[in-house]
Amino acid sequence: FGNRWRHLFGERDFWEHVGGIDVYLTPSSFGQANTRAFDSLLRKLQKYVPHGSSVADLYGGAGVIGLSLAASKKSRSVKCIEINKDSKHCFEKTVSRLPTGVDCKMSWHNADASVEPTSW
Repeated sequence: FGNRWRHLFGERDFWEHVGGIDVYLTPSSFGQANTRAFDSLLRKLQKYVPHGSSVADLYGGAGVIGLSLAASKKSRSVKCIEINKDSKHCFEKTVSRLPTGVDCKMSWHNADASVEPTSW
């Protein structure tokens, strides 16, 4: 584990499709081992979030949960809060591949979500 990676072969970019969106991940990204179960969880979550909600995706990494809600057109705003500053690149690349017509204010914040989590 660490910040130093070397590409040996294959595709440089790694994309997963979960919750109705394409998610960009790097070697240091946290990803779900069981993507089928995670996809099912995201799709169920989309049914329970009221339209027009403001979503704070605490410990959000690349923002998969919040961005899947944005893509489902449930939320008016999504804030992804993550302490690992390297996750911002994944968030931005994921946002760039969201379906057209997503009308949601999306932002990523480098912060410790455990400090005043209700302030988000």
